[in-house]
Amino acid sequence: MTTGVLFSILLPTRQRPAILKRCLESIAATAAALQGIECVLYVDDDDDTSLGVEQPGLALTRVIGPRRTMGAMHQA
Repeated sequence: MTTGVLFSILLPTRQRPAILKRCLESIAATAAALQGIECVLYVDDDDDTSLGVEQPGLALTRVIGPRRTMGAMHQA
């Protein structure tokens, strides 16, 4: 079995914690191997509502910064 990250998912979010939580719950419920998934949340620095979203069993990395285009988020 391969170890490490197999999928890296960039999830930009802005003041939609319920939708973000539903997305993370879906990933956690349907993934065969959670340890192979990396979820990177790009959260605008003025969006406190999205910073507190958690999903047990799923590794989340948060990148916090100013509002950007999707291309700039990928680079960040």
